[in-house]
Amino acid sequence: MVNGITFKGIRRNLVVVAVAAGLSFSFAGSAHAAEGYDLTPTTGDVAGAWAHGTWWQAANGRYHLKGELKDTGNNDGKGAAFRIKAVYKDGGVRREEVWNSLGYGKIMPIGEYNFASNLKYWELQECILVQDGNYIRVGYCAPGVFTQYVY
Repeated sequence: MVNGITFKGIRRNLVVVAVAAGLSFSFAGSAHAAEGYDLTPTTGDVAGAWAHGTWWQAANGRYHLKGELKDTGNNDGKGAAFRIKAVYKDGGVRREEVWNSLGYGKIMPIGEYNFASNLKYWELQECILVQDGNYIRVGYCAPGVFTQYVY
């Protein structure tokens, strides 16, 4: 017994401290903290759609983006779309598009996209889906894009 604590208690406390130190060490260099995006106050915003979410860099260097897309069109019979344009440091480009045709007030998860570690920036844009005969297509988009540079 040391200062009123048994050796068994000392061992248990040392194990807890060692485990906590190991966990904090493993998380310390694992990734950049998640940051948020919300297209509402940007040039990538269009009335009738709301795209927002988070992005981060994983320990392996790849960038991840996820979030949700809401149709805010007040029962206008249209849907919402979210465009992602990834621009890489080597000049490469990748485009993704998510559609929400679930109806007014409905939220569609955009899923989780991951991008190569040489990502330079994303251009994010909200759009409106329209019906064209028997087909649904992107009718129009925000006048600009929201550009999110990464580290």
